[in-house]
Amino acid sequence: MEKETVNFRIGDGFGVTLMNIAQEHLLYSLDPEKAFDTIAKSLVGCPEDLALQILKGDMVLPVDEDTQEVICVPREAGLHDMFPVLEIEKWCDRQSEEILKHGNDLRDNLADLKNRAAYKTIYKSYDFSTIMQFVAGNDDIILDELRDMEEVSIIEMLFKAVQLYIEKSMKTEWVIHWLRKTYPQEFLHAEDDSYRLTLSMVMSEFKGLAAGEVGKLVEDQSVSNYIEAIKENDAIVEAGIEPVDIMDKYSAGWLDREGNYYALNGEIANMLHQEIEDALQKKGVIPEKDDKGFAINGASWLEQQGWVKIHTDNINYGGCLNHKLPTKVKDIHMTKKQKEIVYNYIQRCHSGIMRLGWKMTRTSAARFEMMPDDMLSKDYFSFDS
Repeated sequence: MEKETVNFRIGDGFGVTLMNIAQEHLLYSLDPEKAFDTIAKSLVGCPEDLALQILKGDMVLPVDEDTQEVICVPREAGLHDMFPVLEIEKWCDRQSEEILKHGNDLRDNLADLKNRAAYKTIYKSYDFSTIMQFVAGNDDIILDELRDMEEVSIIEMLFKAVQLYIEKSMKTEWVIHWLRKTYPQEFLHAEDDSYRLTLSMVMSEFKGLAAGEVGKLVEDQSVSNYIEAIKENDAIVEAGIEPVDIMDKYSAGWLDREGNYYALNGEIANMLHQEIEDALQKKGVIPEKDDKGFAINGASWLEQQGWVKIHTDNINYGGCLNHKLPTKVKDIHMTKKQKEIVYNYIQRCHSGIMRLGWKMTRTSAARFEMMPDDMLSKDYFSFDS
């Protein structure tokens, strides 16, 4: 059979489509890595800084239909209006306002539920056969009938709504952080972080209810996983958090300079790193107050002391940023032990590929191991890179 050659031509809308897809990954899927990769991997050889300018819309991608080449040029008003552009600060403001508004509404609902749980009683009658099945060990028959009650189903819907709010808000918060670090020149005003306080308060209220008896009525699997993680992690914290084996592939953790790994399992909504920081502070590893009597932020303290922050395959390190502090504390690089553990962990648990730093740049474990400390800090962990 004779082979046929099929030729495809790039339409003049290719660049517009590519930029739209990349921005949708960022703003709707809340995935900066995928947004960046959409540009960088589609335009082979595109430098990182240029890809970020294209993602933002400062640079655009018209197509020369005669040569079938994608051209990268600076945006010109009137000529390139069909290409999308990110209004970064406005988007961040809208998202933080949504987190604040929805969070306040959910807090009111949770407070109302908490009040009802303390003072209101729900009565439910069961026939004799149901009781017999329950006594025989069939708990589900009772729980199923409870869930059929309108008031119980409302509780379940509220739990699901809060869990979805927490997960989306935490992803959105990360994107806001990423945008502020990537495009600092776009932000004319200081960040109002009151939405973070609201998010934290919703999580605290939800945790108290979800971990209690009312949480047993929730059937949704993702909410159930969240609740189970609360119970397991609360037990670990109560007993005093201890180092674990990093090769057991925990969801998130902190690696100290001697190679001790403190980690927990759970969902995004469980705020695992904050749980670990609180546990380390309770254990006395992190001081409660500084020399002036001010409360110490656990995450900042661990970064300044040179601990490695790990979330699945994403490796972050802040010890090389100490020079940015008002006190001008000396920068410190990862220890040989830390690099060795991270290398082995990524090789064994993540097929040798990691995402380094706040930009989540894909890097091989082999390259990470060979990279000089100064290059590692400048190219992957510094906010100036």
